[in-house]
Amino acid sequence: MDFTVERFATDTEMSLVVRLRGELLLTAAHELTNEIQRLLGTPERNLILDFAGVERADSSGVAAIVESLRAASRAGASLRLRNLHGQLRELLELANLGDLAVDESASAAVPTPVIETIGSAALEARERILELAYLHLQSLYWTFVGPLRGRRLREGEVSRQIVAMGLDALPIVGMIMFLMGLILALQAAYQLRRFGASIYIADMVAIALTREIGPLLTAILLAGRTGSAITAEIGTMVVTEEVDALRTMGIHPVRFLVAPKLLALVISLPCLVVLADIVGVAGGTVFATIGLGIPFETYMNRTIESVYFSDLFAGLVKSLVFAIIIVQVGAHRGFRIRGGAEGVGAATTLSVVLSLFFIVLTDLIFTALFYAAR
Repeated sequence: MDFTVERFATDTEMSLVVRLRGELLLTAAHELTNEIQRLLGTPERNLILDFAGVERADSSGVAAIVESLRAASRAGASLRLRNLHGQLRELLELANLGDLAVDESASAAVPTPVIETIGSAALEARERILELAYLHLQSLYWTFVGPLRGRRLREGEVSRQIVAMGLDALPIVGMIMFLMGLILALQAAYQLRRFGASIYIADMVAIALTREIGPLLTAILLAGRTGSAITAEIGTMVVTEEVDALRTMGIHPVRFLVAPKLLALVISLPCLVVLADIVGVAGGTVFATIGLGIPFETYMNRTIESVYFSDLFAGLVKSLVFAIIIVQVGAHRGFRIRGGAEGVGAATTLSVVLSLFFIVLTDLIFTALFYAAR
């Protein structure tokens, strides 16, 4: 827990603003109490506690806040609380403060320097990137290197995850991709029919599906379906302290929770992409043969001629990277959850959003690389 003390002057008074950053747990609670006692000995009689940077608090932290309020009252000083949020506000409401005044409105005018805001955001982003990189290295080690050194994964858990992530997702992926094949064929026909080139619908549908839409759309579906489930599962275990119990028993949480999911999705997602490509081509074939009267054999021959191995390879490479992104982002947000059920919901939403962002960004990078290599 870090404390930053600033002086803030108004037209009528001088206030001391104490900005707290980090986790307000047992050790930090003692530090906070000592710091408030020290500040009460200064000439300034108006103190403000800013909790905007507090990530987590427990009963010890609440007790320290209550004791600080009482100490300020005994000393004849004013102590106000600012930026109480979520869990901390709920814990303070459970603590019966009696007639102790908790006034947040009076401190709302205290500005946060722009440089400090930018610096804090940069440091937080750096910390999150380092955490994600460390988790990524750990996951790759326990998934691919650990088994070679006798640290085998739970085969039953990997099989169960393959079924949950791959087989159970097949109906929704198949339905969406079939409709996407129809949509692509419809859009292509709208333009190509005017030039008498309807047969080239097969080229457009097949190449678009295998190189771009198949891997991308399948990954997006899995990010919403599987990535959110990973975050919710790990986050619930963090909130209920099951992850701490695993560490106490000498079980590495990444090896136990993340590695089986990573291996399962690395296996499942490329298989789903191949099936998605096939089903999408089938959707385009249905429209071309029924709606445009193109013979089935002619359409399929054109499809086979237009698709090269490099197209399939590009889609499969993307799918492998997308699988790693989905698991890593989902697990990272799960381990970062704070604040009970409310935190689980917020982290799950953020996990899906971040996964989609990184998937689209990675797809752009791969598309640019493949385009430059041609």
